[in-house]
Amino acid sequence: MTIKNTGLTLTNYSILEAESPFLPFYPTWYNTHEASLFKKANDIANVDSWLFKRFGVDESVLKQERVRKTSYREWVNTLNQTCLNVSKQLGPKELFRLNQEKTAFFYIDSWGETSTLENVNSWRDSLTIDILPKAIIKQFHIKDITSKIRGERNALLLGMLAAQDLMESTDYDNVIICGQYRAHPIHVFSELQTNKLATSKKQMTNNTQEVVERVCCLLFRKSAQQGINIKLDGYSLLADRPKERLKELKILLCEKVDEKQLIITHTPLSSHKILVEQLRKFTIENRKINLAAINQLYADSGCLNVASAIEYFSQQSDVYPQSKLWALDGQWGLWQLSLSKKVGRSSI
Repeated sequence: MTIKNTGLTLTNYSILEAESPFLPFYPTWYNTHEASLFKKANDIANVDSWLFKRFGVDESVLKQERVRKTSYREWVNTLNQTCLNVSKQLGPKELFRLNQEKTAFFYIDSWGETSTLENVNSWRDSLTIDILPKAIIKQFHIKDITSKIRGERNALLLGMLAAQDLMESTDYDNVIICGQYRAHPIHVFSELQTNKLATSKKQMTNNTQEVVERVCCLLFRKSAQQGINIKLDGYSLLADRPKERLKELKILLCEKVDEKQLIITHTPLSSHKILVEQLRKFTIENRKINLAAINQLYADSGCLNVASAIEYFSQQSDVYPQSKLWALDGQWGLWQLSLSKKVGRSSI
């Protein structure tokens, strides 16, 4: 699939993660379905343990249950904090200007309706979690398009694709994308079940998979003269066989990647990890290009891995003002994005 390559300008953003320490997941005898998914996920991801960093961990709960029984209130408050951070970055004058312009709002998550898993006891909180965060919409005075996008690992990318379509029109000046990734163990394990591409454990040395919950707020502005320019170049399905996949990506790397840095996000699949290491070896041996694997740097955050990649690029933009971003989804699809530092006289 070829995507119209006009691009988006990200002017302000905030990405926050859970501050709790990593907690191991313990399978339990009274939930045999979850324990079975855990065992299968270990085989598929080629690991023997999982560590979770989650919002709302209750220290008074039994240690084996802390990963499961977390409070939703902390991540809701942290999501509100990311939007407040973006407001502070703008300042009063530009925030007033933003409120007068036509702005669309997209709310993304991985799992859809999860208020039953969160043990929500308020219908207002259920609406915030399952539909739209009303407080954020009021904060930015959103009066135009509002929508929720559930797309598993592709949620943020689908939101950016929709944002690009809106920004191409003359009707909208800005797009705000807010999102959260909640790492319910049963969802994390079940996500891998449709990707039964396990490999021999002899091929991997790391036997622990880390998962981190994050929230984000991204502001894209049409009139901006500086920021991070993001172009969605295309989406394609890779070959089924490992050798053909690797060959296909090597050809893309040689013929299509002109940037000096390649950023990759992927799933916990062992086959994804092996593919990334093969590409790393190829870039070291054949090309002077820096390869950064976001999942190895920041752990896995599902649909917000791309947000972590954008933050990484922002930190490296003085050294690598242009980078290519490859995002592998769970069905061997490949998103290709171009990131560049947009410098000019600011209009905001």
